Amino acid sequence: MRVTTQQTYVSMTQSFNNLSGSLAHVVEQMATGKEILQPSDDPIAATRITQLNRQQSAIEQYQSNIDSASAGLSQQESILDGVNNSPAGGARRPAGSGERHQYR
Repeated sequence: MRVTTQQTYVSMTQSFNNLSGSLAHVVEQMATGKEILQPSDDPIAATRITQLNRQQSAIEQYQSNIDSASAGLSQQESILDGVNNSPAGGARRPAGSGERHQYR
């Protein structure tokens, strides 16, 4: 079988185009810092990444909820400390420490 110059040229052009595409993909990976650019690059890893992103979002929401609750509790604690330290608050007696009346 004889290989013509035209066949060699077509084969080399296809190889060059394939390598150019691969090089462009690698350059894009390097530029973005991501190994997986599209789900079709690695479907299993893309699914795992999606799951991890969801988990991370949930954790961030939990942390936000904790911060909000903590701020609210701190505010309530400050208010209660102010009430207990006020002159009127010091005169109050804790429940049950007062005189007890017996009913007969």
